[in-house]
Amino acid sequence: MIASILRKTLKLGRRKISKDVPLGSSEHRNEQFERLSELRRKYEQRGWPVLSVDTKKKELIGDFARSGRAWTDGSLHAFDHDFGSYSSDQKAIPYGVYDTVANEAFVYLATGADTGELAADAVRRYWYRMGQSRYSGVGGF
Repeated sequence: MIASILRKTLKLGRRKISKDVPLGSSEHRNEQFERLSELRRKYEQRGWPVLSVDTKKKELIGDFARSGRAWTDGSLHAFDHDFGSYSSDQKAIPYGVYDTVANEAFVYLATGADTGELAADAVRRYWYRMGQSRYSGVGGF
């Protein structure tokens, strides 16, 4: 009854905040994207790698509940609370390195802090495991 009054009489409803209010604008806003596009085109023409690097959601390592389902031959059990202290503060940090020229991806899992050094390490490992053989004419990055 109350929900009906809120919806019909007061025109209230459950809504999600929409992030659509700009904080400002710049007349040069598009220049960085045009420059990146130009560099990408030049690298592709030379046969050099063009990489996209991204990290995803960090996951606690251990017997913690996860969303979704898994194929298994038995039941799965997890802690009744997902406190990070149960995992020795260990989190899996997935990094993806996508080679846009070759349309191939490399996934690197690490533990520790998500830093710029970790991102650079993901690219380095990609290079030694996949990129170096594909781009043998390129001396490196």
